[in-house]
Amino acid sequence: MKVVFYPEFETLEQFNDIYYRAVWHFTHAIELNVEFMINPVVDLAKRHIPKSFDSNILKQEESFFKKATFNNEPNKFLKSLEDSDVIMKWQETEEVNSFLSKFKNKRVYRVDPGRVRQEGSFYIQCVFDTSTKLTIQSKESQAKFSNLCDKLGKYESSWILATGPSVEEYSKHSFEDSLVIACNSTVLDDDLFKKTSPKILVFADPIFHFGASRYAAEFRKIVLKRLETSDISIVIPLKYYSLLTSIFSKYTDRIIGLEFDNKIDFNLDLKSTFKVKTTSNILTLLLFPLATTFSKKVNVLGCDGRPFENDDYFWGHGKSVQINSEMDNIQEVHPGFFKIDYNEYYFEHCHILDVMIDKAVASGIKVRHLAPSHIPALRDTYEINSKGYTFDAAIILEPDGIGLNGHYVPWHNQLINELKQVTSNITVLCNKKQDVSLYTAEAVNTFTSHSWAISRSDWAKKKNFEEHASYQKFATELELYLADNKERLQGKVISIFCYYGSIQILNILNSIKRRARDFGFDLKVAICLFHESVILDDKQLAPVLPPQSRTILLEAQAQRDSYNVRAVTERLSHFLYDKIEVSTQHMANPLPAPANSHIERETNAEFTVLFPCALRPEKGSAITQSFIAHTLLNPSQLKIVSRKLEHVDASKYESLSFIPENVTDDEYRMLLANSDLIVIPYLAPQFAYRTSGIIVDAMLAGKPVVTIQDTWLSDIVKKHKFGLSIKYLSPFSMVSAINTIKNNYDFFASNAKSAFMDYNESNSWAYLIRSMFFFSKK
Repeated sequence: MKVVFYPEFETLEQFNDIYYRAVWHFTHAIELNVEFMINPVVDLAKRHIPKSFDSNILKQEESFFKKATFNNEPNKFLKSLEDSDVIMKWQETEEVNSFLSKFKNKRVYRVDPGRVRQEGSFYIQCVFDTSTKLTIQSKESQAKFSNLCDKLGKYESSWILATGPSVEEYSKHSFEDSLVIACNSTVLDDDLFKKTSPKILVFADPIFHFGASRYAAEFRKIVLKRLETSDISIVIPLKYYSLLTSIFSKYTDRIIGLEFDNKIDFNLDLKSTFKVKTTSNILTLLLFPLATTFSKKVNVLGCDGRPFENDDYFWGHGKSVQINSEMDNIQEVHPGFFKIDYNEYYFEHCHILDVMIDKAVASGIKVRHLAPSHIPALRDTYEINSKGYTFDAAIILEPDGIGLNGHYVPWHNQLINELKQVTSNITVLCNKKQDVSLYTAEAVNTFTSHSWAISRSDWAKKKNFEEHASYQKFATELELYLADNKERLQGKVISIFCYYGSIQILNILNSIKRRARDFGFDLKVAICLFHESVILDDKQLAPVLPPQSRTILLEAQAQRDSYNVRAVTERLSHFLYDKIEVSTQHMANPLPAPANSHIERETNAEFTVLFPCALRPEKGSAITQSFIAHTLLNPSQLKIVSRKLEHVDASKYESLSFIPENVTDDEYRMLLANSDLIVIPYLAPQFAYRTSGIIVDAMLAGKPVVTIQDTWLSDIVKKHKFGLSIKYLSPFSMVSAINTIKNNYDFFASNAKSAFMDYNESNSWAYLIRSMFFFSKK
């Protein structure tokens, strides 16, 4: 396997910096033949290892130098690249990128230490990707892990020791009869090591632990000392296995490489599946899966995190478990690594840990961090508070209602009336064209545009959506209201809620929340991702998200004590996780309009089928019209009630009647009461991820329903078994479904009567308030 470094090295300094990294990472990889392109003026006899590097690399340099190729003939460079299998691009420039774009069939690894954050990892990845021994190494490791499990047995509790400041509180705890799993440089502290007696050590950082710096050398020196003086075993990702076993060849029997896979779910039992989900932090990658493999009780120390606003580094470390003297050194050797958005990394870590702990708890595993932590998922295990957070005032964003058109005002007034059980301090921020007197709480004309204007426009799906004037105006209008009222809000906890929300509106609220600190109040954000569920194009089979959606969502989901972000349906929740690996719960979907007292059905001998939906394409207008046309031509024992059809005179047909155009709430309830079966022919993909209030109305009325397959409505019908979901091929599909329900009416009607009670347990207005506004700790 031929590996070529490109571009050519023009100075000895350039060569030394990259060459000795290659010596460190490639000497043990005997399958690789490495070539360096060098300007003829560079004198290799004068090569020397940089002072910032691990001096032990010189022990490998002689054998590597003999095997490597040094090409100083520029006329042969192109041929060499053409013959290569792998190109190590050590300089990240437009010129180099443009030139290498011609070699599309080559593996190219980006190893510019100044510009590429993962530079150290890519050397290791190159060896891993080109190795022919991975299966052997995996089987070796699995056998060693099985032996380790037999040796250790099962424990009542396990301890995870990480490097945060709270790990220095180890002396306050007893580790007797517990399995201790340590990570990284916790083993630096002699007294900690003696008192806790860790049986497993894990580490996985490509530069801090497996890199070429003096810092990494010092770490490996500590690890070797622990291997020599104890029976500790080491568990690392499989991609580091060949490197570490070559360094510590004497202790290969205690080094275990674990496979990882981004496509699997979190694995809490390595005995059953010897593989973990890929994550970017040692706690979720190795520590947690190992701890849960050996016990059902997991104690944690040293995962302190940091306040979210302190974004200048990852987090703090305990002084006794950090190689402080070499911190400047590692930043000198790997400057590109530290050019990172620390918040983005931290948000991702907090969210993944949150999801992982939830899964563990659901599996009967108890997790507790035995010291204060800034990470919400771990802080909650230390500060148990099942009552959740209270708030002083609520602000409701409602930019869509104009008059009483649609469900906007009735829906939000029901929300307000239920919210009044918690607080009387409620403000609605509505559209500037809206009549504020329509709301049952104080309302302020705030927004000039509707929520869909900044959520579903074509520009809203682009990476630069923040630059659009409409987006900026919406954000400015909201911030202006808060700025004008900051004295009234100062010192308070404010819950801000938006039902017709989106990634774009969440991004505005992320910024507003940060701004609220300057205004002097604490903002808690509750938002439903509604607009992501809206699909209006038959050719669009799934929601379309802007490119930065994951980053925007992670900022919120990491701070679960300050944010409550929910998808509008469970289907949308699954989509978001599959698409961008961010977990969200789904919001309650209560009755869209106030429920009247029970209405008795009028006497009617005919079996009545109600089509209550507006005749729009996405709401199945074609199905409705074709079925009614079929029924009129083929008289049956059915009475059909639907929205008015053009060019059809209902007075000519005894079996057909139309719903009044401006039907009142009471008339609508009477229509439901007088029907035997309700057809809601909403289509996929338009309603695959989107809710419907009509199906909730049908459940309240206790009526069986027919829906179309692959929609959210079909999910509800299948779950509560009060109707049928069909694949509509022709009117006969609908006839068959209706007759099946008619012939088994007692079964479906009985289920329909109990469906609302079951559904309402987690979809009532009271449940919505509890689940959205209180930011309860889990």
